[in-house]
Amino acid sequence: MKKALPERVVVARALIRQLAASHVLEIAPDQSVDDWIVAGGDFRIKVTVMGIADPHSDEALSLTAREVIVPLMASMAELIGYDDLAVADAEFDEEGRLTEATVKRRERSPRNRLLCLSIHGKRCAVCGFSPREMYGQAGDILEVHHIEPLGQLTAPRPYDPAVDLIPLCPNCHRAVHTRRPVALLPDELRALLKP
Repeated sequence: MKKALPERVVVARALIRQLAASHVLEIAPDQSVDDWIVAGGDFRIKVTVMGIADPHSDEALSLTAREVIVPLMASMAELIGYDDLAVADAEFDEEGRLTEATVKRRERSPRNRLLCLSIHGKRCAVCGFSPREMYGQAGDILEVHHIEPLGQLTAPRPYDPAVDLIPLCPNCHRAVHTRRPVALLPDELRALLKP
């Protein structure tokens, strides 16, 4: 009998719990979100996706695949090939090991940062969030985004804080850099914001 690693069972259950938090889940009558795993792999899960006008549209199918099918398959993939799914205390991966790294990074001008925040204000230029208003003293977390990313430069150049730099909250800054190699423009990200 091949026994599943406890952390695989924990991950599988966490994925199903995450799905249950945003969708209606029907699991076999004698099972719950926490005990849907049965030895031998005999289980049933039915998911109802709510709030879709046309469930057969391309948008609905894409949403269902991304938000339902992928998490379900990921949770089941954690357990494929195991007969014994009993959960003992999970042993998780170790983190915090020290490693040594040599890193090259592009210099940023502290003066340009101050000028950018003075010119544009201390609100995110995309979503309008003001970290200082929300977090007080701990809210000095706005980041300065280079419209032409530094990583695309072939040689250093001057940046005008009024037109080349904008303040972004950490979430929006991370989001503009999700598109590579060319980051999203602020207007493109603004258009993606949910009302």
